[in-house]
Amino acid sequence: MGVKFVTLTGGEPTTKKDWYVIAEKLSKAGIYTNIISNGWFVEDDLVEKIKQAGIAICAISIDGVKETHDKIRKEGSFEKDLLALKKLKYHGVQTMVATTINNENIEELDEMYDIFSEIGVDFWQLQITLPMGNFLKQQTLFVEPGMIEQIIDFAYKKKEGQLEIHLTDGIGYYNKKQICMQQNTCWAGCSAGKKSVGILQNGDIVGCTSIRNEKMIEGNIRDGSLRDIWFSKDSFLWNRNFKRDDLKGLCRECKYGDMCLGGCSNSRFTLNGTIESENILCSYNYKLVQARKYINKLDEEQLLQLFTILIEKNEYQIAKMVYDRIKNINGNHVIEMCEKYLQVNTDCKENNNE
Repeated sequence: MGVKFVTLTGGEPTTKKDWYVIAEKLSKAGIYTNIISNGWFVEDDLVEKIKQAGIAICAISIDGVKETHDKIRKEGSFEKDLLALKKLKYHGVQTMVATTINNENIEELDEMYDIFSEIGVDFWQLQITLPMGNFLKQQTLFVEPGMIEQIIDFAYKKKEGQLEIHLTDGIGYYNKKQICMQQNTCWAGCSAGKKSVGILQNGDIVGCTSIRNEKMIEGNIRDGSLRDIWFSKDSFLWNRNFKRDDLKGLCRECKYGDMCLGGCSNSRFTLNGTIESENILCSYNYKLVQARKYINKLDEEQLLQLFTILIEKNEYQIAKMVYDRIKNINGNHVIEMCEKYLQVNTDCKENNNE
């Protein structure tokens, strides 16, 4: 199958008695093996097992500064987790902090960055709170669409720092600062069932371990081999056959839709119940939504001026919104606008690489 990376996670993976046996077999097979822990059981004996198993990176989940993290996790968790990171660093294990950003801890990112940098943490993975699991009961913690830009701005500001920040699949997309952070590479669609696969605690095989839906279970490791399931022409069709026309809302209209395919499938699924839904937590989607609100407030003369400016700046998608708005107000200007539009560029798709 050519597996290159495996991450052991949970729950708490270290509560499985033979976790390190599995990890060692993976690492000895040349597979880059990581583990994500809550940090509570990271004592000297566990650190030794982590080293012997050949774990490449040990990640600890920390969701805020002391008060916030202990409120979300458990009293005493923050100090316990910092101690775990220090022990791992002392023994030469590469470390990562995994943080789920929510409505409360988003303003603590700078302080958290300083704490982790002082310890010498190697990597910091940022992800966003979604309506799933225990968070279903804590809706006040959900991030708002406008916060995605704030997270990207924070990560971009720190890109030259000693602590390397990684934005997960739920944070994006087609944001110039994010693309710069990712060495000028762009999001190319959800990898579930295309480049990645997950095995749940009961043996179920899924394209993404975050998406918990019976229709997206491809089989069970106890009933068939992972290889056979992976290479089956009938597996992961929900994503392997997914195309732009399956999307709804602005994602379907988006000029990046053919490549992006709506961003993270789990974000769309948990927010709206289907993977075809518009991704309201997309940075570019938020930009379009705000642009539409602004456009709807303008009179005809202001719209014509804005249209010209947008064409000059190669903002063709928003220019199309202005065009549609003027068409609804006064169709007499439509031909004039079309001529101007065609004169500058007749094919918006050529600008997908901007």
